Amino acid sequence: MPFFRPSLRDQVARIGADIAARLPGANAGLRRSVLGVLARVFAGAVDGLYGYLTWLARQIFPDTAETAYLDRWAAIWGVTRKPAARAFGALRVTGFVGAVIPAGTAWAYQPGIGDDGQVLPTVLVEAVAEAQIPAAGFTLVSARAVEAGGGGSLPADARLSLVNAVPGVLPDARVETAWSGGADVEDDESLRERLLARIQRPPEGGAVHDYLAWALAVPGVSRAWVYPHRMGLGTVGVAVMWQAGGGADRPATDAELQLVFNTIDDRRPVTAGLFVFALRPVAINLVIRLKPPTQAVRDAVRANLLDLFMREGAPGGVLLISHIREAISTALGEWDHVVDPPTGPGIANDQWGNAVMTDATGIPVLGTITWLPL
Repeated sequence: MPFFRPSLRDQVARIGADIAARLPGANAGLRRSVLGVLARVFAGAVDGLYGYLTWLARQIFPDTAETAYLDRWAAIWGVTRKPAARAFGALRVTGFVGAVIPAGTAWAYQPGIGDDGQVLPTVLVEAVAEAQIPAAGFTLVSARAVEAGGGGSLPADARLSLVNAVPGVLPDARVETAWSGGADVEDDESLRERLLARIQRPPEGGAVHDYLAWALAVPGVSRAWVYPHRMGLGTVGVAVMWQAGGGADRPATDAELQLVFNTIDDRRPVTAGLFVFALRPVAINLVIRLKPPTQAVRDAVRANLLDLFMREGAPGGVLLISHIREAISTALGEWDHVVDPPTGPGIANDQWGNAVMTDATGIPVLGTITWLPL
């Protein structure tokens, strides 16, 4: 039979009744009596023990275990939390001909102001190997983020400054092509999903779910899909999306796709041909009439929609208009709304207003939201 944890009020009453039963004439229910104080003190201590037992009960099951115990459960099944990974790429550095840029030379990047109005932390990067300025007056320096994490994935055209002066090298550097590989430490829910998948679907030496597990085990991969016979019999296609921060993700770069390929290639059956490819983001634009039209409610709606796109967005799939309405309705502070059928290049609307991907490699991403009062 199930166990019901008594409330603190019930425990006070129970202890008071026990005191009255063992001390005839005593009344622990009096507000300022010593016995009443003792009943409340003991009830508080017992309630703390009940709370600890309730917490322990959650740790004995992998679907409810918290961080430390979740890691232990995952280790038992051979699943490890994905560590943070350092972003890498190239910097365009200018200077005088013959100037040497030593390995370990550091630059700083200031991302600016975040969506919450706070100044984002400075990102430090370092040269991986020594480089020299050629006759052209500039060179591409292989570099990587000093600290691991998604924040090190620098955007194209980002401007950086030398931390310490280097003779013959100008202080400013530029990112020509967006950096790859940066990833945050895997959160509990992502690890839990992979652990439950391992328990419920044991490895089968190259089944579809094996390729999915191998792809999702790569640090930075947020979602993945597997396509048997993608390029003909005996081939397997794997499509991945990469962490982008803020509850969203992005298509993987060529370097990230190569990382996924190398990881799976070490594990796949030797007879299977492997193809790893990126997906094409399809922006879905929405017109939402919202009540009340405050910024706080808009932010809550946007967060719910991002979560919906992450959970249900699939290559060549359908995003249901009813689920879009549900995501808006459940936003904190929303009272009423009207949403038009989604629009955007690369999608079509069926007779019910659902967003249908017209390309099998297109994946829905949240585009522009036009806010209107209701």
